[in-house]
Amino acid sequence: MTHLFIDKMRRKSSTERPTDTLPESHGPGEVDTVVDRVTIERLLDQLNPTQRVVIVARYLDDLSIADTASLLGKTEAWVRQATHRAITALRRPELLVELGEH
Repeated sequence: MTHLFIDKMRRKSSTERPTDTLPESHGPGEVDTVVDRVTIERLLDQLNPTQRVVIVARYLDDLSIADTASLLGKTEAWVRQATHRAITALRRPELLVELGEH
């Protein structure tokens, strides 16, 4: 009975539906609009150069932690820590309010 229940729950949890067309997707580093580009530039300007290079490498250039560490000549732990600190800096409430006041 347990296995039947688990199997049934797994089937219900899937919300993916096959379609004939794929949704539009953008490659690594591509931004939808000019407004998005300006917002990203303003956000990146708020970071120090070290944080900026880590965010650009990891998320805009879509590099792995290992590739970013190799590129920068740092350890993977350093890249993880720098990424965490940069994301924390980007989530500051005063920064989000400032960006919302176009």
